[in-house]
Amino acid sequence: MTTMASWLPDFIRLDTAQFPTMDAYYQYAFQQFSTDWHAEPLPTFKSLPVYFDDRVISWGLPEGFWHIISQTSSNTRMRIPDVERCERILWTKAIILAAMAGEPSIKHFLESSKNKKNRTVTRNLLFLNLSNACHLVILEKSGSAYRLVSSYHIGEGSKKWQGYRLKPHVPL
Repeated sequence: MTTMASWLPDFIRLDTAQFPTMDAYYQYAFQQFSTDWHAEPLPTFKSLPVYFDDRVISWGLPEGFWHIISQTSSNTRMRIPDVERCERILWTKAIILAAMAGEPSIKHFLESSKNKKNRTVTRNLLFLNLSNACHLVILEKSGSAYRLVSSYHIGEGSKKWQGYRLKPHVPL
């Protein structure tokens, strides 16, 4: 593990002076994410484009963005906003690009599971493991592209962090 990477974008901090409401904060974060995501270089993984689900479902924001900045509540099973995820929204594209450039702090894993139609789906996981930042980006192949499934911070010392840190990775 190393210290914070210089190639990682800054956090989008929740500043109540700048954002009087949470909605204003989420709208600003989406604007920054959308601008970054569509700027050159466009995100690609294994030479295929990466897209996020742009269907507008919740809070007037695209489903792919909403899924990244929220997590499922263990009590209600509903997705609730997570400021820690939102702060790191610009890390997603940076991690994908760095992984494809051979960044050594990013490990690549494959995980298979059954989807809602009981079909086996294999997902590509990119695990950024720095001394003060652990982050996971999940991509799923969809036709001739990859769909961004999720992207989130992993707390150091958590079971998930320990599992990915020790898990054998596969080369890209």
